[in-house]
Amino acid sequence: MVVGGSHFAVGIDWEPAPGVTSPELQATWARLTLKVDDWILTRSEQDGHAATAVYTSIYPLAEWAAFNWWLLDSNYRPSKILVENRHASSAEVQNSWQAHHRLLAVGDGMAWPDLVLVPVDSENVEASWREHQALGLRFIASGRAILSKAQLKEEFTKTIEAVLEQLKSNDLTSTPLQDEWEAIRSLDEDEVRFCRAAAQLGLDPLSLTDEITELVLSASGKLADELLKDFLLSTTSTKLEQDLEWTMGAIGKVTPDPIREWPQFLDLPDPRKPWSVGYQDAKALRNYLELKHDDVIPLDEISHSTVRDGETSGGIIAVGAPAKDRVEIVSPTKPSKFSVARSIWRARRSEGTFLVSASGGTSSQRAERAFAAELTAPASGLRELIDPHETEQGWISSDRLGELAGHFEISEMVVHHQLRNHFGIDSEQQ
Repeated sequence: MVVGGSHFAVGIDWEPAPGVTSPELQATWARLTLKVDDWILTRSEQDGHAATAVYTSIYPLAEWAAFNWWLLDSNYRPSKILVENRHASSAEVQNSWQAHHRLLAVGDGMAWPDLVLVPVDSENVEASWREHQALGLRFIASGRAILSKAQLKEEFTKTIEAVLEQLKSNDLTSTPLQDEWEAIRSLDEDEVRFCRAAAQLGLDPLSLTDEITELVLSASGKLADELLKDFLLSTTSTKLEQDLEWTMGAIGKVTPDPIREWPQFLDLPDPRKPWSVGYQDAKALRNYLELKHDDVIPLDEISHSTVRDGETSGGIIAVGAPAKDRVEIVSPTKPSKFSVARSIWRARRSEGTFLVSASGGTSSQRAERAFAAELTAPASGLRELIDPHETEQGWISSDRLGELAGHFEISEMVVHHQLRNHFGIDSEQQ
């Protein structure tokens, strides 16, 4: 697993705040600087004057980090979602997943950079930030980086404990932050695993109903860590019980037997460019199968699919396992060729049972989708089929898109994405 190399830093210089009436805010007033490597996220402009820091209370930031500790660690669901509305109101931020992952949710009547933190795998967090206006300040930094999850949590831990020390020195006790942090630090290993499982379901582990708690514990007891993560990413709190029943039944229909003959795939993907690993793995398998650039992938020869009836939430694409020289797949409905190809990537990397999810955009899932696209509609094959003038003009007609998809016997959407990603060619807008 490649760990992100960018460094997150919180700089705090405590300042007096005699005009602030809230004891917690007054005790933790400071000059705050947030940085990712050399990017200064708190760089701002106001009335023609530039600044690299903001004056604010650190208590709301520390409280936000503590109360969202497990979601920032293990909620992979937003990894597929782009923050499309850069001018979202406070209400819009507070009433969505952004409340747990977007710094604007810290609020408390103070100006914060528009920083979004979303975990993309067990070791890494994607950070993105953009220009925005808040309380007369214009934050001017924008960028994106992959952070080490361990380093991010270490920096938030330092921030939280610095705030707690300030509270203690001002004789402030029993604040929500102090109670929450004490609860987090007292968890044992099994409780930490439960908290991560609840966060993978997209829920605050300390705010679950008894019924959901029992279902999460049941799933945690039946599924290994990686399978559990993908399962929880695929289901919802209202469909958890029926999805677990379907999944356990599907698992009973496959018997893992590692594939030994296929080429070895690359190490787990670099979170900064996971698609490159997927592309290379697909090329390696096509070469092993001795396919020409424009040959249709014979999925029936390297996989076998079974449909297991039963109602699911729709987030589970397939459960499967490697089966010596092919991949065994069990699906709620007949899987698409793209889904079968995604399952093949999972099987080659797994010695046991796996689950392919329709949700999430983790590093592995991005590599998995890139693999499926390149396996079924290889860029080298498309290059031989498209005309030079199509590349020059940057678009093709919808009929032409249909011809290319028909050649590879795959959906137009897959070919559309391959043309756009590899050649900058779009399909004609109707």
